[in-house]
Amino acid sequence: MKNKKNLILIISLSFLTLSIQAGEVSPTMKNISKFNEDRIIFHFANFIDQDGNRIGNSSSNLDPSLASLVVIRDSQTYIFRDGYDDRSEVSARLKEYQKQVSNYRSRRAFLKEFRDIVDEREKLSKVADDFKRRKDNSKYHLHSLYLKYDSIYKTIALEKKKAVAEEYRQKKFSGENSPRHITAIENLDSISKEQDARAEFLEKALTEEMNAKENKTEGSQSASKQAVGQAEGLEEAESKKENSARVETALSPAANPGEINTRNFYTQVADGIVDYFSYSRNARTIDLEKKDTETAKTVSEKYSNLYNTMVERLISAHLKKLKYLYSRKNETGSKTVTELNPAGNGKRIILVSNDNTRYSVEDWDGDGITETFEVSNQSYNMQYASDSANIIGMYNCNKVKPCDLIQSLASDLENGIGIELSSVQTLGADNVILGSEDELLKDWEELLKK
Repeated sequence: MKNKKNLILIISLSFLTLSIQAGEVSPTMKNISKFNEDRIIFHFANFIDQDGNRIGNSSSNLDPSLASLVVIRDSQTYIFRDGYDDRSEVSARLKEYQKQVSNYRSRRAFLKEFRDIVDEREKLSKVADDFKRRKDNSKYHLHSLYLKYDSIYKTIALEKKKAVAEEYRQKKFSGENSPRHITAIENLDSISKEQDARAEFLEKALTEEMNAKENKTEGSQSASKQAVGQAEGLEEAESKKENSARVETALSPAANPGEINTRNFYTQVADGIVDYFSYSRNARTIDLEKKDTETAKTVSEKYSNLYNTMVERLISAHLKKLKYLYSRKNETGSKTVTELNPAGNGKRIILVSNDNTRYSVEDWDGDGITETFEVSNQSYNMQYASDSANIIGMYNCNKVKPCDLIQSLASDLENGIGIELSSVQTLGADNVILGSEDELLKDWEELLKK
């Protein structure tokens, strides 16, 4: 029974997985296939949950919350982005995450090897001396372990090595018990005590962290706190020794940073405010590029109104066209298919019109809110991703603009809420409704000047 439920869940999520993979691929100057056809494209993807975390199935290499408007007019290309993150800042966050992963893995290996040494020492301590076959080499093994994982211990060990060499040199050239030789002996003794103190500190800190993990507490967070407490205890126990501060330096926290597919390295979200603008006079060559920063908001101030106006007009025009076609299937010759979610109450409605425009509307969880809206036409040679709609692609919509325009779309279609032909567009040859974006492009130059 459990296997059947898992199978149903996999089936119900299979399309959502495909949508996630396709929906995140936004149009750029590099992936648009054709620039000599006048077109308008809108892409919206939001794969951030209510807690601000990335949805697990989405790719960590791509921006999970990004909207893009592309206008191609007279072979000139304009791209506006909402929710854009600077690539250099994303790379810096990714490098920091990779560093955290490295530290976490190193600490886990450190603890495991430490545990093995301590366990072996514990076993030998319980065996009577007369029956011991092996010598307790735990001190040597711990020394090697600390050299491998603790930079402070390694530094002290290197200093001790130099101090040993200096003591030998002064004994040979300055004479045994000479002032210089005595100074070298004192220095060696001081460093040796410091090394022993660091080893003792590390053993206490690692033991506490190991016990914390075994007790199912957050070892990484408690480690630093425990190390501080250990430092206080060590200070009292070693009050007669003048140890340097580095001996009591706590182990740096090494928390589990989580799986990469749950982390979001992009901080900007699509909110209706443009963050980025680029312009090209020739295919794939950016002639002008502007990005908003924390201090300069020139892009959002100059282009947000134009962006929102074009996006709303494009979506609204296609909503009118879809509702007309769906409510008059027989008259327009439109073909429709409804796919039910096998594991729930949701569904996907697909309509293909006689001008080869394909509409896809999804309320896949049955909550009455449309999550996905796609508009594409394979008659157009222009594509920006093989699996993405080449006119409108809106994926995992939420309540922000322009998603509010499509929230009730699935239920509107099912309830027969249509629209009059006069509100759509004029009929072209063979009674084919003209593409809504074609009408919008006529107003582009005027809107751009404003």
